[in-house]
Amino acid sequence: RIGATWSQAAQRPILARSSHESPPGRRSRVAGIVGPPDTLRGDVTPLRYAILSDIHGNLDALEAVLAGIEREGVDSVLCLGDIVGYGPEPAACLHRIRKVADHIVAGNHDLAVADKLSIRSFNVLAREATLWTRHELSDGDIRFLADLELQYNLDGLDIVHGTLCSPELFDYVQTTYDAALSMAHMQNPVCFIGHSHVPVTFLQREVISYTLEP
Repeated sequence: RIGATWSQAAQRPILARSSHESPPGRRSRVAGIVGPPDTLRGDVTPLRYAILSDIHGNLDALEAVLAGIEREGVDSVLCLGDIVGYGPEPAACLHRIRKVADHIVAGNHDLAVADKLSIRSFNVLAREATLWTRHELSDGDIRFLADLELQYNLDGLDIVHGTLCSPELFDYVQTTYDAALSMAHMQNPVCFIGHSHVPVTFLQREVISYTLEP
């Protein structure tokens, strides 16, 4: 399974909803962090982003989501990492994402496959999948994954796989405290993150709150 979030980043904190390809009960795997209202800019031209994350070699799911993206007519596609790992078609997923995504950041599984991140902390299935995936990718594919940036700052939003405070550690943002650590490093009013596979939005107002609503 993978998820997509449509985002129109401009004069409102965040507008996100699950992909039309998602069956009832399935939500996006993308999480978001929204900064304080006084950081929101009114001089930004609205764009519609399709945010993909944690594809994990699942080509069938990826193609379903991309079909929805094509129908929506978005302006830009962003990928938050973990293109590979676990799933049976890592090469096909990687090649597809390279064609459609305007910006891609590294996930922990991407760097593990490229041997730039230790797999000692991975569970047994993740370790075996990483070793298997290395043999399924070409040298060029491995180099591409190895060269991915950990985070990217666009005009109006940040993207990262894990956290903004320590992107190289691939920690999870699962609590308001976790969110506060990353909010301190936000360069834009909105940040999209992957990694946790949990659809949640954290909002910074007088206090940090969150919602599980799409």
